[in-house]
Amino acid sequence: LAQDRLPPGPQVNVAAIVRSFVALPPHLRRQIGPGLAEKLLQRGDADFARIVRDAIQRSPDSTVAEVALLDAKAELQADRNTSARAFAETSVAEGSPSVEALLALVEAHFRDAEPLTPETATALLAFQREVAAGPEAPALHRALVLALALSDQTSAAFAVVEETGLDVPDLWQVAGQRANDDDFLRQAVLAPNQPPPSVKAEVALTVATRLVGLGFPDAAMAWLGPVTETDPDPARRVAAQAELLRGDARATLALLGALDAPEDQALRARALVQLGRIEPARLAYEAAGLPEEAARLLPWEADWSRLQDEGSAPWSVAASVATVPPRDETGPLARGTALVEESAAARAALDALLSTVQAPSP
Repeated sequence: LAQDRLPPGPQVNVAAIVRSFVALPPHLRRQIGPGLAEKLLQRGDADFARIVRDAIQRSPDSTVAEVALLDAKAELQADRNTSARAFAETSVAEGSPSVEALLALVEAHFRDAEPLTPETATALLAFQREVAAGPEAPALHRALVLALALSDQTSAAFAVVEETGLDVPDLWQVAGQRANDDDFLRQAVLAPNQPPPSVKAEVALTVATRLVGLGFPDAAMAWLGPVTETDPDPARRVAAQAELLRGDARATLALLGALDAPEDQALRARALVQLGRIEPARLAYEAAGLPEEAARLLPWEADWSRLQDEGSAPWSVAASVATVPPRDETGPLARGTALVEESAAARAALDALLSTVQAPSP
């Protein structure tokens, strides 16, 4: 128990340790049990940790809060975040919440980006002054920042990071998923030549994806860094979208390479349209499972016979006007009558076509 962690491997006789613990008087079990259970969980000995937890629960002075906290930690160790949240909430609700209970509550919410109430951050802020120089200070600082972000106080969370100078990379994971657009852009759009924060690759990808969705391709590329055809597919897709927004359709096609998921084919089609390559763009839309988009490109090819045969109304009707062979009329009156009829048919077809086009907004 004097060690921060129990050594891994068979050199530690965990069964003997637990047997000795269970034989202790109830007040000692309650005193040293939580620390022992946590060390066992860190080793991956969940079954022995459960024995310790049950022994604590049998102690006459044990509380619901401390047992629920042990359950929350065990569930977190097993990546069962939903039940961990429930146990942590029970531990916090039963009497005065402890620092450990609040830390477990924040962690359980953070892992699934589940929202927290502002009261959690308030409680952590009160504890911050008490443990300012203690061993729990770094964990409490991280929990405070995440609690602020999870309670939709993103600006306050970044303000705490800036004020203390202590980095919390996990803040970006929450901000990328939960911050409102204004708060997100205020932090994520970096100054020229400013290096991006040091975060996990998947977090940087989340931030870049959202920046692309909001129409900030340059800011997204600052987070991604150089991306080539050898990078993971998700990074290539986001970089390809950013390049298309920047007007570089050729870079988009190069990044897509041989990727052929429906989303890749749709993006490839947009890039090909930007390059004026209508026929391959139409085929890419068809491969993407977007027949309506593919049909929309048929008129762009100016193949009126094909449009008449394959296009949807009213395009096919309008195309028929351009493909009607000239009538073999000999007399001036007959030719004039034919021209009037053809003109009326063309006007009707074009009126029908224009009626399907939405007028521009004022």
